[in-house]
Amino acid sequence: MNRKALVELLSEHHHTGQYSYVLLDPLAVSEGSEHSALASLKSLLGDGAMTRVTRPDLPLAPGLHPVLVCLGSPGSVPDAALLELTAQAAERDMHRRKRQVCGWLLSEAPPAAIAAHLTALCRLPEASGATAIHPVYEPLRLELLAAMFERAEQGPWWPIERWVFVTSGGSLASLKGRPRNQRGLPAGAIGVQQDAALIEAVLAAWRKLPALP
Repeated sequence: MNRKALVELLSEHHHTGQYSYVLLDPLAVSEGSEHSALASLKSLLGDGAMTRVTRPDLPLAPGLHPVLVCLGSPGSVPDAALLELTAQAAERDMHRRKRQVCGWLLSEAPPAAIAAHLTALCRLPEASGATAIHPVYEPLRLELLAAMFERAEQGPWWPIERWVFVTSGGSLASLKGRPRNQRGLPAGAIGVQQDAALIEAVLAAWRKLPALP
């Protein structure tokens, strides 16, 4: 990924009424690791900038759940140094099977509202009427979900106005949320999420193959 392109993309879409966030997954890198972006941001911003995103299928231990980190509040611009720190972490993620940086989010909605929305996104309705939990905030799963829509902006991202993440190929993707988007999930979306672990394993094996002429 291109760090400069990330900063430029977020700066282009950010307006003064928005919060800027980064979503981190502590299951990817333990907070005790020297490569933990969460630990670095906590030391810089304090616990007050951290909002836990409850994942219904996990135990209540806070160290297991995603964390929404507020990098900037309305009236301010995203801090370039903080974006650089998270971009470096995202670059390191490219060498891991599981990623700690799940994307950068812009929204006028406060942290609690975004955290609740992310939790709701994980609850996907099955054909039987039951609800299955899938962590669709993970970059690969998000990429797979967005690809199921004819146009990515048809997805259920709102009140997230812009969600930037790194794709499985290492490029930046940008999802635009639209208000009053009541579309259901496309046919096959649940099946793709059920196969996400297998897809992730195939991609991990493919990356380990030696370069061929």
